[in-house]
Amino acid sequence: MDNWHDRPEFDGATVCALKNAVGDDAFAVMKVQFREDLERLRTAFLEARDNADPTATKETAHALKGAASNIGLMRLGALGGFETDPSADSGDFVATFDSAIEHLMKEA
Repeated sequence: MDNWHDRPEFDGATVCALKNAVGDDAFAVMKVQFREDLERLRTAFLEARDNADPTATKETAHALKGAASNIGLMRLGALGGFETDPSADSGDFVATFDSAIEHLMKEA
């Protein structure tokens, strides 16, 4: 989790490439699916961490990192380093997650 605070929240080039590849209408559908997937992963991560299940914690954090990075949510993807430090402040995680989702949903 070194310097995840310094990462840009959003990578516009990734979003632009996705939009160009699939079109605006398909991207609108994709971002809703990504939001649902990310929210499911957030819940699974927090539950695994709260249940002190290191395997599930690491697996869901890794999946969250990949999903966030695939849609251009760079800070959230970097914060996916929670897979190596699941005891980190969940307030940072939740606030960063919520901000990333809000930013994603504002994209056309």
